[in-house]
Amino acid sequence: MPILECSAHNCSYNRENKCCLAKIQVGRQGASNPKDTYCNNFTSGEYTNSNEVHHTCDTVDITCMAAGCIYNDNSKAVCRANEIQMGNKGACCQEDTDCLSFVCR
Repeated sequence: MPILECSAHNCSYNRENKCCLAKIQVGRQGASNPKDTYCNNFTSGEYTNSNEVHHTCDTVDITCMAAGCIYNDNSKAVCRANEIQMGNKGACCQEDTDCLSFVCR
């Protein structure tokens, strides 16, 4: 599983540039550059103190829909990069996030 660094600070799952989810879905069919990709799990909002405890994960299982990326194992739609960067500090919706590690085949 890749190490995930995420700069989408407006995401409710982001804690100190790490994700609180163990599995995310990234990408978009037909993506040809990072701007064409996004994190499908992005949820706008800040973490609030609640009964639900969110722990960050060092590695994240990533399902990738961007078949045109060199890191995508097309047979399983899985990201095979050692580490990826998701980002956009000002993201306010899924489409504002980008997989900055996307490399076109």
